[in-house]
Amino acid sequence: MEYILIPARRGSKGLPLKNRLLVPELLQKLNDVGLSSRVILSTDDEWIQKRVARFEIKIRHRPHEIANDTAPMRAVLLDIIEHYKIEENSNIMTLYPTYPERSYDDICKFIDFYYENNLNSALCKKNIKTHPYMCLIEKGICSETLIDHNLYRRQDYPKCFEISHFICASRASEVKKLNYQLFNDSTGFYSISDKIDIDHKVDLNKWKNEA
Repeated sequence: MEYILIPARRGSKGLPLKNRLLVPELLQKLNDVGLSSRVILSTDDEWIQKRVARFEIKIRHRPHEIANDTAPMRAVLLDIIEHYKIEENSNIMTLYPTYPERSYDDICKFIDFYYENNLNSALCKKNIKTHPYMCLIEKGICSETLIDHNLYRRQDYPKCFEISHFICASRASEVKKLNYQLFNDSTGFYSISDKIDIDHKVDLNKWKNEA
C-alpha cells in the first residue's frame, strides 16, 4: 500500500479523547515495522499533532466540516486524496486507531488478500452473533420484521456476515464509488475473528485486561 490513513478526530462521545491514547501506540507499532513514512494522520486535535511530531509522517489538519461525528470516512479519504494530490492508481489503507489488537501480521495478510484478488477496495468481515432474519424493528410494544421472510428453519437462512473496519483499503480512484461504510458491489471481504473495537471505557478495560 502506497499510503496508510489514520483517522483520529478529537471528538468522541463514547470514550472522550480516546484517540490521544490510541494514536501514539498505533504509530509506534507502524514505526517499529518501517511503515510510518507511508502514514497520513487526519486529525483536528492539536494535542495529538504535537504528541506524534517525532514520527516521520504526514499530518493533515482535518477541516472543521469533516471533523464532526456525522462526517463519513469517505469524505476524509477524499480530502486527503485532494490535499496530497494522490494519484488515482495509488492504494490507500485505512487503519482506525480503535483496533489495538491489530498486528503487523494481520496487515500483511490483508494486503496479500487485496493484491492476490486484484481488488479495488476491501474490508473485513466476521461471523454474526444474531442472524438478521431473527431481528425485528420496534413499533411501540409491537414490531415489524427487519427482513420480510417466512422461513422457519435456520438452516434455510442465507449466509450472512458482519462488516468490520478492522482494516480497509481502496484504490484512490475507487473511493468516490464507495458508500459511507466504504464498500460497494465489487468490494472484497477478508475474514477475521471478532476483535475489540474501542468505543467505550468497557472496551478499553477489556483490551487492557487481555493484553
